[in-house]
This record gives sequence, C-alpha cells and structure tokens, in this order.
Amino acid sequence: MNENTPVINEPKKDSFTLFKKDPRLNTSVYQLASKKKSQDLRVDLSQEFSQYKDDENFFDAIRQYKTEQKNRIINELESSPLQNRPRILKALSTLADSILFVTYERVFQIMKAKHGMPCFLSSYKQTVPANLAILGMGKLGGQEINYYSDLDIIFVYSHRGETLSSPAMDNRQFFVKLAQKYINVLSVMTSAGRCYEIDTELRPSGNAGALVISYDHFLDHQMNKAQTWERYALLRARAMASSWEFQDQLDKQINKLTYQYIVNKDIIPHMHKIRKQVIKERAAQETNGFDIKLGEGGLMDIEFIAHLIQLKYGLIHPNLQQRSLFELFDALKKHDILSVSERTTLSQAHLYFRSIESLLHLDKKRSDSFLQFDTSLSELITEKLNLTSVKEYIKDLREDVRKIYKRFYLLS
Repeated sequence: MNENTPVINEPKKDSFTLFKKDPRLNTSVYQLASKKKSQDLRVDLSQEFSQYKDDENFFDAIRQYKTEQKNRIINELESSPLQNRPRILKALSTLADSILFVTYERVFQIMKAKHGMPCFLSSYKQTVPANLAILGMGKLGGQEINYYSDLDIIFVYSHRGETLSSPAMDNRQFFVKLAQKYINVLSVMTSAGRCYEIDTELRPSGNAGALVISYDHFLDHQMNKAQTWERYALLRARAMASSWEFQDQLDKQINKLTYQYIVNKDIIPHMHKIRKQVIKERAAQETNGFDIKLGEGGLMDIEFIAHLIQLKYGLIHPNLQQRSLFELFDALKKHDILSVSERTTLSQAHLYFRSIESLLHLDKKRSDSFLQFDTSLSELITEKLNLTSVKEYIKDLREDVRKIYKRFYLLS
C-alpha cells in the first residue's frame, strides 16, 4: 500500500445486544431464513426496467408504468365494483409493492455508488452488508390501498456500522440520505406524473422523531416506550423493499410484539378516546354528506372493532392474525366473537364504504373520503352500486356499525 492508496475503514461492530433474552423477541430471529422466497412480480419488474441506464428516464418509466397499470385495473375490474373490490385493492397494493421495491433498488445503487456499501462486523468478524427495510403501515401493510391513497411507511435499518469508503459514512447517515432521496423520487410531480404521496408520521415520535431508525431502537421503542396506538398500528405493519432475510426477520418480530400477550382491559377506553378525538378533530361534519373514512359508523369504526378483536383474541386464535380486513372477516366465520348478523353487517359495510371511497378517488383524482349527498356523483354511485339511494343506504349502515362499536367499546 502506498501513500496514495485510499484508506477503507473497517465498519463498526453492531451494538445490538440488549434485548436478545427478552421473551417478547423471537429467539430465532438472528438466523438467516432457510427458505428463500420465490421470484415475484417485483423481481420481474426490476429486470424489465434494468434497460433504463439513465436515472431520470428510469424514474419517469416507473411513473408511466404506474399510470398504465392503474388504468388497466380500472378498465378490467371496475365494471363490477362490489364483486371485484377486494381484487381491485389487492391489485393496486401489489402494484405499489412492486414500484416501492424497484425504486428502492435503484436509489440504493445510486447511494452506494456515491457513498459506498453500508456494512457492519458480524460476530464472526466478517464484513456484512447492512439493510434498510420499508415498513408498510395501515392499508399499505394490509394490501388494501385505494387509487390515490397516501402510503404510510417507516424506515428501519438493520445494523449500526459504517460504509466501506473513504471517508466512511455512518450507516444511519447513509440510510437517512437514502430515505430522503427515495421519498423525493416517489412523491415529486413530473411530466410523467407522480408515483405516490409518502407519509412517515407513524414512526416513533412522529415528525419530531428520526426519519430512519435502527432495528435495536425500533425494538426498544416498541417494547418499552410505545403508546397503545402504536401497538394498534403494528397490526397491519408489513416489511417491504429490503433483503428477504431482513423482511422475514422484521415480520416475525412485529408479529410477536403485537400478539405475544393478552391486552390489558384499559385498552378499550384508551382506543375509544382516540376514536372520539379523531371524530372531533378530523371528521368532516356536514348534514348533507358523510366522511366515509372518519365519520361515526364509517370505516374507522369498522377498523377499531376489527383490531380490538385481533388484540383481544389474536393470541388465542392465530387465524385472526390477518393484515387484511377482508381476510379477517372471512376468518371470523370460524368463531363466535361476532354474531352472524354482526359479521355480515361489518363485512358488507366495509365492502360498500371501500367501494364508495374508490369511486370518490376516481372522480376527484385525489385521496378523498367525503361524499356530498344530492350531487351528480352521489347519483352515479347510487347507480354503480345498484342502490335505491346511497344516502339512505349509508344512513342504515352507519347506524348498524355504530351499534356494534358501542357493544365492543362498552358504551351501551
């Protein structure tokens, strides 16, 4: 080595040691997954777009692909809006998964070329690449996003360490820069359109917290500092856009953190307090319209009922550990937690409200959940869903959903 040879620093050894014996952790989480996942649409799409050597052309091609696929879904499936709703939401979510994956791959390669590979020293003193995972939250995690849904995500990186470069960059700093560029690429509007609006408010401490957190920080927060609503939010969390092994690791760990113990009875008044606050602060209050998502008796009431059932019974009945509400209502057929009429009411209300939400998105060309009655759009929705009056139908659904909500939250 001569004096002009750049010095490549050894990465720092990962510091994660504090929580290995905690019973809430999966003890096998540190072993690489023995079963490799098969190639899927994400990998095929990655190969298809590898032809674009210029980054800007690549990102515009991704935007165009998203628009083409969204239009294909509309043309092929929206002719039967109720029958196809689960398929439509799943198709939109699969599309989002694929775009998030290939975009992450490209941005990671750009960052690696500029700053070097982020690494850490394993217990065997081997230099191993570190990974960043994107946690899909809410409807993205449940694979039920709509046409113009924002994507709720949390960034978690696997190991502390530094890049193999000179000068070396701390892994946290590397992944923060990566996340910032990633969000910008996905959310910026160009002549080719926009991929998605990205929301990172569900991360620990919200907008006041770090954009990217380490795996050990994530576990420490969830086990020792997380509020009740954060455990509630983990019910639909799903690891995406990283190495298969780190995705598996996070998914298994989140599942155990979420379902490893029966909830305290205090969760009922606590969740109801959150729900009341949302209604007060965010739900649009108009006599001749209804907020499908946030209004009383709407989608959020249904979600709060469903997720309370999961928190109370998910440990006892593992088939209730579903991220998708469609799949959860199907799983509930095997249990007497809900009466047949209650399950039918919630399942039907969920299907109709999600269908109305989709039609609102397509009409407004943006994320919107407020339906104004006595308008041409309201008449169109009435016709599309084969109803006599969407206003009266929603009124009946809301009342039935609210009765079930009150029973579960001990309000009657």
